[in-house]
Amino acid sequence: MRAFISTAVTVFAALAEAAAQPQPGNVLWTYDTGSSTTIKSSPAVAPDGTIYFGAGGSLYAMTNMGSNRWTLALGNGQYSSPAVAADGTIYVATSASGYLYAVSPDGTQKWNYATGGYGSPGIGLDGSIYCAGYTFLYAVSPDGTNEWQHRIGGGGKVRLARDQP
Repeated sequence: MRAFISTAVTVFAALAEAAAQPQPGNVLWTYDTGSSTTIKSSPAVAPDGTIYFGAGGSLYAMTNMGSNRWTLALGNGQYSSPAVAADGTIYVATSASGYLYAVSPDGTQKWNYATGGYGSPGIGLDGSIYCAGYTFLYAVSPDGTNEWQHRIGGGGKVRLARDQP
């Protein structure tokens, strides 16, 4: 009988917790950036729940409850999808400047690196940031210095298999 009661209590507790959760597909909150620019990149979500996205010339940091933590102006243009490193640094690139930016979790710019494009950055296991520019794939260290670059295309063509003269 004790096992049945214990199991019943566990099931009812789980059902009560599930009922308290928002249902999938329900809008929890919205935020107006005040910009006429459409958000065209995917957001990045940090382990603490902060949501990062670029729109209207700025990078936004939102709480998971829909309030703005901070906004950092980085210039107009289209934004890449941001990436968040293990130390909380946010990496994002913009089409207007052609720079990859490193931004601290408090919203201050750490550095920028010219890539000539705005490919979405990826972060390697060693912390290197990989980002495509117009004609090169760049590997940038977490301190903003070039580790290497490799020609991948230009003139509308991308060559990933091998370099061509």
